[in-house]
Amino acid sequence: MTAISLGPWVFPVGIIAIVLGWLAASAVATFLRRRGHADADAPLWWLLLVALLVARAAYVVRWWPDYRTSPWWSVVDIRDHGFSLVAGCIALAVALAIVVWRRPRLRRALPAVIAAGVAVAAFTVFTAGLLRTGSHPPLSQATLRDLDGTPTTLAAFAGQPLVVNLWATWCGPCRREMPMLVKASHATPGARFVFVDQGEPAASVRAYLQREALDPRHVLLDPDGLLSRDYRALGYPTTLFIGTDGRLVDTQVGPLSRATLAEHLLRIPPAPTPTKESATP
Repeated sequence: MTAISLGPWVFPVGIIAIVLGWLAASAVATFLRRRGHADADAPLWWLLLVALLVARAAYVVRWWPDYRTSPWWSVVDIRDHGFSLVAGCIALAVALAIVVWRRPRLRRALPAVIAAGVAVAAFTVFTAGLLRTGSHPPLSQATLRDLDGTPTTLAAFAGQPLVVNLWATWCGPCRREMPMLVKASHATPGARFVFVDQGEPAASVRAYLQREALDPRHVLLDPDGLLSRDYRALGYPTTLFIGTDGRLVDTQVGPLSRATLAEHLLRIPPAPTPTKESATP
């Protein structure tokens, strides 16, 4: 499970974990304050801000070649979910040490408050990971159609890692990430990118691609949203990363950046290199 749907809204698990962790930390701070301890609620905002800023900065530095060739605003566009968990945790620990050193009255309450928040956030992520374990469905056999109406399935693209983008022309985030994905599809020979429109007629899709001067190699239509059902897509865009064995490896709900796309691609096992025995007829 990489996202949670609450009514019409879809939230990444990471955001849910941060919110629940913050609520838990604030509740513990209130509990301790009522029992005579120093108020540890006020520093929470600063500690969280420092941790998130460092986590984002570290991620941007790690993937700087991809951000450097992207629009400048992509560096601060956190909708791509690009954060370094390790850097954020280290920053939180260092900031906590500085605060309790400068404000001795918080030395008991603040570490307990932070520990409670981190524990709840970690439990949320761990639980989502357990729910996700084993949920790697085989390649969908849903019948799709190309822009000319010819029926096909994802199996027609097997043999290489697949990046399957579920999108629609009415979806703003889909439109924003589409030029980057199309460009990446031409520059990534080790993977096949398949753009599967959800629920729209061929004429609308073709007109949009022509209007935006986009030339993806593989565009399919899914008029009944069968892939969204098979892979339990909670919203659009949803991008599926599928290994050569047809199993789902990773999923991103929401727009990708060049950096987060590159990170997801690294998680897909490469296609096996043919041996001399297997190559011999």
